[in-house]
Amino acid sequence: MTRARRSVSPGAFDAVCFDFFDTLCVIDEGRYFEGQRAVAGMLGLPFDSFFRFWVEAGKAGQIGDFQTERDRFLHVLARLDREISGPLLTRAVALQQEVLLDATALHLDAEETLRALQRAPGYRTGLISNATSSAFLLFLNLRLPQFFHEILFSFQVGAMKPARQIYLLACQRLRVDPSRTLFIGDGGAQELDGARLAGMTAVKIHRQGVLELFRRGESRGWDRELNDLREILPDLGV
Repeated sequence: MTRARRSVSPGAFDAVCFDFFDTLCVIDEGRYFEGQRAVAGMLGLPFDSFFRFWVEAGKAGQIGDFQTERDRFLHVLARLDREISGPLLTRAVALQQEVLLDATALHLDAEETLRALQRAPGYRTGLISNATSSAFLLFLNLRLPQFFHEILFSFQVGAMKPARQIYLLACQRLRVDPSRTLFIGDGGAQELDGARLAGMTAVKIHRQGVLELFRRGESRGWDRELNDLREILPDLGV
């Protein structure tokens, strides 16, 4: 792990980009698994098999192979060699989304930090998230779009962190240089390494209660560490 490669100080940045899951919001593990069991039960499927294939299909969903949760369900059902009637499948898709909405909440420091940046003159803000199509409705439900100039979900752009292209695309859309862009994330999916390779300054936020099941590779390097998102505001002169 390496640190302190770049300084974080007022005037050094034009944009701040955030990760979504485990950075801005947290999924309650107990509620999530309880809800997933309810989905499997609704479909008359064994939970262990259903959930294993559901998780396995996550990466394909994040890269955009499944543009809807219905597509992901159909893939899982095919793996289980099962067919489900249209109305029942529609209800299962709806329940799956309800499960995610019910189990997810903003971290306490997230909205205050985003509001402070919104009030600050000059900063542009972006979201860069490895996510399936279900994340978009969650993002709306948490009332987050108002805080961002650009939103990049991997399933929409066909690229995932830590690939350089998703960070560079964010900077292109924000009309900022990567060297003047701060990226803040919890470090999953090697996202901080990817941000640094793209030329950004990477900030790690330490979080408790992350859903380990979906984490794929921890970041090895970053430039600054936080225990609370609000700690970055004085560094930015906000």
